[in-house]
Amino acid sequence: MTRRQLEKVYALVRRIEKATAQRGKKTELATFLGTSPQGLNDWLSGRCEPGGEVTLLMLEWVTAEEAKQPNKKRGSALTPPRRKTRKLKSHYEKSSQVRKR
Repeated sequence: MTRRQLEKVYALVRRIEKATAQRGKKTELATFLGTSPQGLNDWLSGRCEPGGEVTLLMLEWVTAEEAKQPNKKRGSALTPPRRKTRKLKSHYEKSSQVRKR
């Protein structure tokens, strides 16, 4: 493969990774492609290469998934929000609050 072709394949893989960020989406894609989830992971990790027909099916699926997302630009997909955590206070800050009360 030429460098330009590899860049396009990597771009497709990035789009698929964004679209499959939700739970169960990789299994859905594997079923659509008629392969196992492990086979799909092998393709996405680069351990083996899918054929041309499978690559076109992946492009079709990811384009349909991106179209389901309202007001999103191409290449973006719905991803779950990150977990929010509280900032922990240091021992010094805790003891200074106790004195103020």
